[in-house]
Amino acid sequence: MDGTHTIQCHCQLLSVNWCTYVNQFVSETVTIPPPGIAHKSGLTVANNPQEPSTPNYVIGYTPSSEQLFSRRTAASHAGYLLPYLKAGMKVLDIGCGPGSISVGLADAVAPGEFYGIDMEQSQVEFAVAAARKGGHDNARFQVGDALDLPFPESYFDVVHCHTVLIHIPDTSAALAEAMRVLKRGGFLASRDMIGDLTFVEPNTGRMGEIIPSMLKLIAESGGHPLLGKEHRPKFSDAGFIEIESKASFESFGSTEEVELFACVFGEDFSQRFATTEELDEFRRDAADWKAQPGAFAGFAMAETVASKP
Repeated sequence: MDGTHTIQCHCQLLSVNWCTYVNQFVSETVTIPPPGIAHKSGLTVANNPQEPSTPNYVIGYTPSSEQLFSRRTAASHAGYLLPYLKAGMKVLDIGCGPGSISVGLADAVAPGEFYGIDMEQSQVEFAVAAARKGGHDNARFQVGDALDLPFPESYFDVVHCHTVLIHIPDTSAALAEAMRVLKRGGFLASRDMIGDLTFVEPNTGRMGEIIPSMLKLIAESGGHPLLGKEHRPKFSDAGFIEIESKASFESFGSTEEVELFACVFGEDFSQRFATTEELDEFRRDAADWKAQPGAFAGFAMAETVASKP
């Protein structure tokens, strides 16, 4: 992380430190190179990305949400998986986003093959820029569908998903696809929200509506906001074994993190469900909330690693 940049929230400028590659990409056009993507019938180049069948991402893609995604790293958000990774492994990252986690995973298995897919073209382009910036020559990215992975059976040692399964209506189908592309003895790793343990404090005014509204929108889009606590039975039903689950929090407790949370959720996300009149109240309450010395928020997360028998 270096350099201080600014991101425009709807009612103010938020001064933050964030990844140089994202700022660079915003001002440059990045062409995605042919990734040598593996089709089910064999390893060939895919020049025409698939149209994804997964639903629209509830949080949306705004400058502030891009910053939220880009603060994530393999160490901070996939640390539970890192002990399982070895040089030379083949890894698939489903829902790779801007690649901030992906590049750390690619590093951990280099010179092994790393592939990232996402349903959103802009996220794939960010990920390509991240890999180029960091010199991660073993990483390839493309638009792809978690329910129809463009890879042959038994190809990967590891499949990773970060807050992806909660947004897919057919969890069983997604797990079946992950199982299909994994080698025998390979690992599936997933980190998903436990929605009813997520919090915003102080939980007052319009800020008290943020988490319930987010969970409602995820459910209405066909997602599963409580999936984190259902990892073990869901993975077992899908045929996985040696299932190990932990829990952690993605917290927002520093001054910068509190400002980011207020911008992403209090200002930008509220536009997805609030009326024009209510938006002014959300923005006012977000400003009041982040000014309080006790402002604190956190997403409860389940982290699970399971094996293909």
